[in-house]
Amino acid sequence: MPAACWKPFSPMSISDDLGLGEDRVIAVAGAGGKTSLIKALGLALAQEGKRVLATTTTKVAASEFLAHDRLTPSHLGDLGLNVNRSLKQIGRADSRANPEPFNGSGFFRSALDSWRCGTRIDSDRAPFFLYRKATDDGAKWIGLAPEAVDELAKSRKFDVILVEADGSRRCPLKAPAAHEPVIPSCADGLILVAGLSGFGRPLGEEAVFRSDLWAAITGAGFNDPVTPDDWWRVATDPRGYGRVLNPGRRNLMFLNQDDAPGAEEVFGQLTDLMQQEKGRFDGLAMGRLRPAPVLSRTWFDRQTISL
Repeated sequence: MPAACWKPFSPMSISDDLGLGEDRVIAVAGAGGKTSLIKALGLALAQEGKRVLATTTTKVAASEFLAHDRLTPSHLGDLGLNVNRSLKQIGRADSRANPEPFNGSGFFRSALDSWRCGTRIDSDRAPFFLYRKATDDGAKWIGLAPEAVDELAKSRKFDVILVEADGSRRCPLKAPAAHEPVIPSCADGLILVAGLSGFGRPLGEEAVFRSDLWAAITGAGFNDPVTPDDWWRVATDPRGYGRVLNPGRRNLMFLNQDDAPGAEEVFGQLTDLMQQEKGRFDGLAMGRLRPAPVLSRTWFDRQTISL
C-alpha cells in the first residue's frame, strides 16, 4: 500500500477514525499489538486534552513501558481522587483474586514515547499506567481486578480508561481460554486485535497462542494455514471471543501489521463476513503500530474507507 494512503494516529481524528465515539472505558483483547495500541491510543487521546488512564486486568511486560515517574498516593490526591477510598477499593477488589496485600507504591506513571516524532512528550500530558505489583523478577506488571477498574471508572476523574484485558505471549493471534478476556463490567467499548502476520502461517504455537483451542473452535488441523474464516469463527463463536461480544457495548476489530503479505485480502474477507453477519462488530480498522502508528483502512456501516 503506498505511503500516501497511511494516516497517522492524530489527536484530531483518532476517536472518529476508530469509531470509538464517546466510549469512556475501552477494553483491548486479542493478540498482535494490544499494548502498542493502548500506548498509541493513550498518547493520541491525551494530546486531545483528555485525562487518560491505562491499566491491565492481566499482566503486561514491563519492557513495553517507560517507568519514568513513580506515582505515589499523594500524586493521586493531586489528581483529585479520594485517595483513601480509591486505595481501599482497589485493595479489596484485588484481594479476591490475589491474596497478596495491595501496595500503593506499585502505582507508576509512564511517560510514553511519541511514536511518530520519536521524542518524549510532556509528562503532564502523558497517560497514567496503573498496576498493582511487579512479578518477582520484575519482568511483568500485574494489573488490577476488574472490580477495581469499575471503582476507578465511578470516580469519573479520567476521561478515558484503556484496559489491556488479555494475554497472548507475543503471538500474532490467539484463542481465549474460558477465563479470558478479563473485561470490567464498566467497559462500554471493546477492541479485538489480530496480527496480520499470523495469517497464512501453519497453525501452531508460533502463530497462535492456545492453538489447541483454536483448532477445537475452527476444526482446523495443526499445520493447516491460518485463514480469515478461522479467525472469524474464533472472534464470534461462544467458545471464543463471541461470549464477550456484548450487544450493549461497542465492539470493534483492529488488524495490526498491514505491511504483512496478503493484508488487503484479509481485510476484504473480514469486511464481507461482517456484512454477512451483522450485529457482531460495529467496525473494522487496519493499520500498523510500529515504527509509527498509522491507519490505512476502516469499515463502518457498509462503508470502506482508504485513509
